[in-house]
Amino acid sequence: MTHIVEIQSPIHGRKSHKRGQGALRPLDPPPLVELNCLDEQLHNRFLFYCSSEKTVYCTAELFRVPSPTPCASPTGEWTYYTPLGVDLDTGLPTYQLSTGSGPIPRDNVGQFGNHILHAGASESHLLRGNQTAQAHVNPQTGRITFAFPGLGVLQNGHYLLGYRVSVGTESNAPIVATCLGGVFSVERADNFQGMQAKTALTQALKPVNVLRR
Repeated sequence: MTHIVEIQSPIHGRKSHKRGQGALRPLDPPPLVELNCLDEQLHNRFLFYCSSEKTVYCTAELFRVPSPTPCASPTGEWTYYTPLGVDLDTGLPTYQLSTGSGPIPRDNVGQFGNHILHAGASESHLLRGNQTAQAHVNPQTGRITFAFPGLGVLQNGHYLLGYRVSVGTESNAPIVATCLGGVFSVERADNFQGMQAKTALTQALKPVNVLRR
């Protein structure tokens, strides 16, 4: 069995601008994902894939959440975002927070407290930077990681990232593992507290050229 986990979650970020309209403000600290296998034989197979033409890569998706902390509804209701239209100023899609009860939507990809994350509410169009990271194998430990050092978000709010790892170069390459990351905030420049000192994990990975900041 294979699974992935976000081993370093971004805490916050300064709102980025569209390409050609301003700077990319990367999330801080940069998101890191690790692929783990429950048996050595499977891990060795992925090591072989990483060194062959079978590309192993991780794709990030963006989901908005209504609150930075999960909560449970005593009435059994859940919340979710639905498409509302397009913002005339930015040209970007907008979403409305709705509530419901009963069966959870079929296209849900996860849950954060009583908030449902479903495929139709993905806001990956707000991501700026490379949403896909190729696998890196640490030559000393054999750990397989994926780094997203240059990923920014175009709107303020609370978000989390969803990740999926695929093997192969085709557009329909099979997905071998998925996970959800931690919640982070994106703020305006006047509210942003500044970049934090590099984490120990970030510094440990720099010598093996996973991160370039």
